[in-house]
Amino acid sequence: MVDDAHVVPERELDHLLSAHDSLRRALDDRFRLLLAADPAIELRLAQLHSAQLDAGQVFAANVRPLHRARVAPYLAHRLAMAGYHGELPVDEDTLDAITSDSGGLPRGVETGAAAAINARWPDALR
Repeated sequence: MVDDAHVVPERELDHLLSAHDSLRRALDDRFRLLLAADPAIELRLAQLHSAQLDAGQVFAANVRPLHRARVAPYLAHRLAMAGYHGELPVDEDTLDAITSDSGGLPRGVETGAAAAINARWPDALR
């Protein structure tokens, strides 16, 4: 999986797709590549050459924004996966700001929560 694939330069994206094609052939179609990106990636991919692209085997899916009511459970889950099982370390106002600033997109929610937590406990980073 390549997150934020929309910021990968054209040349590197082309190399990545070429490597994907080679690995997929070498591993009898058991290799997959997931590009998480803004919708604009589709326009960039249309200009590149790849056996998978040419065969129509690349599909796009849109990640829907989380509604405000889903942000706290999402963050609780992500923190639990990281080993934290306590009370959510951000308050309701902070959750509102994170949701608003991120547009509800998971990556932005995570980034906003990390910034809020780090700002609340700056000495924990040392």
